[in-house]
Amino acid sequence: MQALRDALSGLTPQFFDALVIAVIAIGLVLAALRLRADLRRPSENEDTQPLQE
Repeated sequence: MQALRDALSGLTPQFFDALVIAVIAIGLVLAALRLRADLRRPSENEDTQPLQE
């Protein structure tokens, strides 16, 4: 039982605060990457074939 208490003693409020901040940061990065990919994709109404002269 002492080993479990020793293992859980590292789970401080600061650890959980850092964990929440890390999850938020990862989510923001993934959202930015998705937004960038969506903005770079040609829209459906654009003609994707090159103009012929």
